[in-house]
Amino acid sequence: MWSIPEPRSNDPALSAAIGGHPLVAELLMRRGLTTPAAALAFLDPDRYTPAPPSALPDLDRAAGRLYTAIVSGEKIAVWGDFDADGQTSTTLLVSLLRDLKADVTFYIPQRLTESHGIKIEPLDRLIDQRVRVLLTCDTGIAEFEAIAHAKARGLTVLVTDHHDLPDELPQADAVINPRRLPADHPLHSLPGVGVAFKLAQQVLHLAGSDELAEDYLDLVALGIVADVAHLSADTRYLLQRGLDRLRRTQRLGLQALMSSAKIDARNLSAEHIGFGLGPRLNALGRLGDANLAVELLTTNNLTRARIIAAQLEGLNNQRKLLMDQIYAAAQEQIAKDSALLDYAVLVLSNPHWHSGVIGPVANRLAEQYQRPVVLLVTGDHGLARGSARSVAGVNITAALRQCSEYLTSVGGHPGAAGLSLPVDNLSIFRSAVSKAVEKTWDKTAIQSERVVDVELPFDQITLDLARQIERLAPFGEGNPAVTLATRSVSVEHDRTFGRKGEHREVTLADESGHTQKIIWWRGAETDLPAGRFDVAYSIKSTSFQGIPELSVEWIDFQIAAAPAIEAMAPVVGLEVIDWRDHRNLAKVTLEELRERLKPSQGLTIWADGPHNAPLPIVRRYDLTETETLVVWSAPCGWRELIYALERVKPKTIYLCDADALEDRLEPFIKRLGGLLKHDLNQRGGRIDIARLAAALGQRLITARKGIEWLEDSGQIRVSEWGEDEIVIAHGDGYTSDEADQVKSDLHLLLAETAAWRAYYRRMSIEQIRSIART
Repeated sequence: MWSIPEPRSNDPALSAAIGGHPLVAELLMRRGLTTPAAALAFLDPDRYTPAPPSALPDLDRAAGRLYTAIVSGEKIAVWGDFDADGQTSTTLLVSLLRDLKADVTFYIPQRLTESHGIKIEPLDRLIDQRVRVLLTCDTGIAEFEAIAHAKARGLTVLVTDHHDLPDELPQADAVINPRRLPADHPLHSLPGVGVAFKLAQQVLHLAGSDELAEDYLDLVALGIVADVAHLSADTRYLLQRGLDRLRRTQRLGLQALMSSAKIDARNLSAEHIGFGLGPRLNALGRLGDANLAVELLTTNNLTRARIIAAQLEGLNNQRKLLMDQIYAAAQEQIAKDSALLDYAVLVLSNPHWHSGVIGPVANRLAEQYQRPVVLLVTGDHGLARGSARSVAGVNITAALRQCSEYLTSVGGHPGAAGLSLPVDNLSIFRSAVSKAVEKTWDKTAIQSERVVDVELPFDQITLDLARQIERLAPFGEGNPAVTLATRSVSVEHDRTFGRKGEHREVTLADESGHTQKIIWWRGAETDLPAGRFDVAYSIKSTSFQGIPELSVEWIDFQIAAAPAIEAMAPVVGLEVIDWRDHRNLAKVTLEELRERLKPSQGLTIWADGPHNAPLPIVRRYDLTETETLVVWSAPCGWRELIYALERVKPKTIYLCDADALEDRLEPFIKRLGGLLKHDLNQRGGRIDIARLAAALGQRLITARKGIEWLEDSGQIRVSEWGEDEIVIAHGDGYTSDEADQVKSDLHLLLAETAAWRAYYRRMSIEQIRSIART
């Protein structure tokens, strides 16, 4: 369901103050920036007055003690964390102290062997190296035992952190944490690197070198985006300043990292950090030694910078592969035991998962199944350790703490947590945490609508408008990218592109006949809607070979038949009959069904893939409008189900689950090979990819990926990847280096389909009706 806010009345004073396209003023007002002063401060960092560092509790005390240690030559240890925020925080503070000629060392714990926080053994090693001041960054707020130990051994302990506060603060000499400020304070949303920067500013002020603070802003921008900080007030201001610095950074490590990620520094945006630089740094923390990041970000040796950047590239590729494997294994668990989805929290475990990457996988599953997810690695010593990720309306850490009797440890914030528990407690923990979530879940917080900022005809979409909208950047948490929509469009032309034809370029026409090309990334896996529909998209300015261009990117669509974009219309008289429990549907049952129908009524049995239907069936691409639709077997995906309902527009739906299709690699490849062999012999190797997908009972992307794997394993050769058709020939038997990765991708896609079919079998009648209404 989409929602478009009512247009705001134009404020002449605001429009005059900011200038440019009137849409910018309207968008600013919707974001709560209703006065010229607030709007100008949002758009232009030169018009914003940042809060002084001293506004943070204990910061002046910490800065004074740190400066004394620098001047007196006391050894200082910076203790960081292994995510990108921790890496950039550590680098910033180490760089500050080195620039001021301090005696400094640093330590970042290993994720896999030490986990978060301050550990006694490595702390003692630092103390034995004559460290006198312990300075934490992005950690420390709940390290009571370690801080007490450090104090007992005579250290000064200065904590800088941004995580949620415990009931009591640790007994450190200073505890700098923006969470100690009111929620509406301009510094409240600072991540760890922002707190570190504020401390650096004050130390440099005491040293009479205020101007040096600008040198660290590139690190600040990296950490803010990578930590998905809320982009308001000082955090937004620092990111604006930091992006400008990052585009002209002198750090050889960042230059090498951008080169390996194929990012043009001159046109760098927050999006490049979020999808390019941040994941590479996080991969180092998840799979390697995050201490290497400090070397990367401080080295003056270009060769060394390139070597480390190449290591990060390899780790990032490994991270993606591991995440795909874990995600596929999780989907297989759900497919084998769909009762797991009966719980408010999806709890899955496996002894072979890599603990360094289960958090992002849990987040992906939480988005897919719209519930909190806990993924656990079961170890050899009877203990399960893992990560939890939540959804809107659920404080997952609070829910986990309600189950503390079953846990050995838990910590985190409302959206994410880490935990451990005895393996024997898994079953009772699953029930307990689900009950805790059910009691506290604020369902009103769920954002089920697609919020569209403004509706425009295609003739108003211009490069100048894109540049005007980009005045609101950087976009991210707290300042979402602008979504535009055009109603009642139709497809004029489309083509697929990419190495394997995985993307679409779609030319759409609106009701006035104006056309617009839109790029739909990964869109080849989804059928284009038939007839007229509404399309949501984003626009931005790009550059190709130095020539400015407009880029329009597909976000979503909905069928234009809905009478209002804000709400779904009820389906009058739609009857849904549930036969999913009847696995062995008899021929006589369907014949009786046909006899009961009036002569004027039509009956269509929809079945993709291999089937045992006793009456003639229709594949999804041959469906036409009729009054009664029998969904013979579980569809391969929700978009395919929606597509079928759109084509048939039935008044009565019979839900069946008659043929259990095997979404496993071996039977899939065997059937695919047989179908391709037939087309090689009978059609000269010409393959209708859509009809092939339907014959397989799979999604378009899965059919394409299967062909890609057969090609990479040398069994076939693809001579032409067309929009709707591909041409194949016999292969040469040569296996490419990409075969394993493609096989992993295929395994993942099949697991997703298996999990969807399991979900379909448990969907309520009302859920089916709701899908029909879309």
